[in-house]
Amino acid sequence: MEKKDAFDLHLFLPYLLNQAAEASSLKFQRAYKDRYGILRTEWRVLFHLGIYGRMNAKEIGLRARIHKTKISRAVHKLEQRRFLTRDTDTTDRRLEWLALTPQGRAAYDDLRALAQRYDAELSAALGPGEATVLQGARPFRALMGTGIYGLLYVLIMGVSTNLFIIAVDLTSVANVVFIIASMPVFAAIYSRIFLGEPISRRMVVTMAAVFVGLGIIAYGSGSNENTSYLGDFVALLVTALFAAALTVARKVRDVSMVPGVGLAYLLGAAVLVVLTDPLAVAPDKWHFVPMHSGIIVLSAVCLALGPRYITSAEVALLILLESVLAPLLVWAVVGEHPGHYALAGGAVVVGALAVSNTLALMRRKRA
Repeated sequence: MEKKDAFDLHLFLPYLLNQAAEASSLKFQRAYKDRYGILRTEWRVLFHLGIYGRMNAKEIGLRARIHKTKISRAVHKLEQRRFLTRDTDTTDRRLEWLALTPQGRAAYDDLRALAQRYDAELSAALGPGEATVLQGARPFRALMGTGIYGLLYVLIMGVSTNLFIIAVDLTSVANVVFIIASMPVFAAIYSRIFLGEPISRRMVVTMAAVFVGLGIIAYGSGSNENTSYLGDFVALLVTALFAAALTVARKVRDVSMVPGVGLAYLLGAAVLVVLTDPLAVAPDKWHFVPMHSGIIVLSAVCLALGPRYITSAEVALLILLESVLAPLLVWAVVGEHPGHYALAGGAVVVGALAVSNTLALMRRKRA
């Protein structure tokens, strides 16, 4: 067909963005349609109930910007699949409260993991710069929307980051990483106290073994010139704080904590500028500054993203590699001998956690 005007619609940016959004949406739509036979409006309703919990149709319409007629049809279809329940309000008979059933929750959890993997694929294809431009300030607004939890996460991470540096300065690297390896134990205790999550018998046995390992490390701190009780205590405090940050992140697990990592490091840097001389670095050591900064930031971002794409047990197993490799690398490169007690206690801690997490992962896969 002959064009009547020089304007090229296929180069018009709003048109291109709309086409890209439609193409990416249709690809994900095929996934949830093939798995559960639901359509776009149905999965949006399902996700809102999964994220926000008990809601009514009006609230979903306002948040998702979907017409009430479409929501009504989607609710009916989801109810037929036994994905949700409807309860009439006790004070207003015209109002119905919607909530996911266990079957609906399982479908939501499955599709959420699928959506997170798909999001990671799209972000990787775009690159970090383009993805950041598209997201704009939304991740920071989501973080601030968590209220006190986002603030706690930033404060805890900012404080623990500086304490980690102090711990490494006061005691051996081996002691620090072996002590920090006990983080899952503290996280389990916090989750029981603040989130009401039960502690399994497997975790109780793991805790007992970990505390034995920590005792061996502490006992040997007086016999090695590279270690100190004060440094071990600071490392233990770092562990407790990191576990608290993970517990906070789990409390609001539907919000990415990655923006909080950046804010935490800015907070930590601001404290260091006031209390220390950040430029007091030997001329031949300056190249370590950007290397250290880059590694720390990358590892923190990966740690914040990891639980969104793989199970916590798998994350914990991978984190244990730090406890194994760090003392050996420092020993080989810097010549800092970790000490026999640190190696023995560290072996108990890492071994107990490795066995525990492997069992948890095997049970999860069998389920």
